[in-house]
Amino acid sequence: KPEASAAIASTSSSTANKPSSQHTRSNRARKLSYKERRELETLETRIPDLENEKATIEGQLYGGGASRDPLLDLSELTQRLAAIELEIDAATERWMELSEIAEASA
Repeated sequence: KPEASAAIASTSSSTANKPSSQHTRSNRARKLSYKERRELETLETRIPDLENEKATIEGQLYGGGASRDPLLDLSELTQRLAAIELEIDAATERWMELSEIAEASA
């Protein structure tokens, strides 16, 4: 039965040498869709806005801004700061993804 094993070996080697259609598609440069371009533009203004808000909150937290209830303010500011940091991370990651696609298609 060496003929059968040779046929199996040649079949498996020929399929191993062919790239899958999904792999080939992912390597091709694609352009940003209209929606993605708009999202990229929005992110380019949203990220600096979030960073400014973060800086403002940090100034309030570390600058000792006066308020009626400092503990309540501290808790609210800390929660908002954590939420902003998560939002900045997610927005920056998405911006990087879209920028890479845009650069690859340019």
